[in-house]
Amino acid sequence: MSNAENEQAEQGQVIPTPPRKADNSVLVKGCAIGCGALIFLAILIGGAVLFFLYPAFSSKMAQAVSKQVTANFETLMESGKVPEQDAELYQSLVDSTQDPEVTMVGAILAATIVETNLEDGEVSDGERQEAQDARALFEANPGAGVFDVNAFIAEHDGLEERIKEKQRSINPSMLVEPQ
Repeated sequence: MSNAENEQAEQGQVIPTPPRKADNSVLVKGCAIGCGALIFLAILIGGAVLFFLYPAFSSKMAQAVSKQVTANFETLMESGKVPEQDAELYQSLVDSTQDPEVTMVGAILAATIVETNLEDGEVSDGERQEAQDARALFEANPGAGVFDVNAFIAEHDGLEERIKEKQRSINPSMLVEPQ
């Protein structure tokens, strides 16, 4: 302290402190906390919406895919592309899509196997085995979800590409009928 300040302090006078600069870090911290809280709230609300709406959407899509595969299978039967000895096997796959527990991914799997295996009018031993494996999957677990279907796809060569092609051909707006 300077001599003048010492004299003022000894006389009991209050010494004014110099003005301090505003601390911007408090403002930044406050904005970061507020934005973080808003992001967390948005994620929480989005998760809740998906939790409640996705099953309904998935169920509607599964029903729509089921209707489509049923119609396509009838067309394949009428055109003679379903070998008589395999008709029951592929009909059981089509029927598995009618189960109320069937998921969207399960219905797409069944539709892909039915349509791609029968499109040329012949069923190879590999295609027949694939259809039998799919039937066993749906008999054991009619509501096979994403993990079950992905495990099934991993066990069958070339199925992933056929499913991707099938998914590209699905137009959700044409499948879901207005109620």
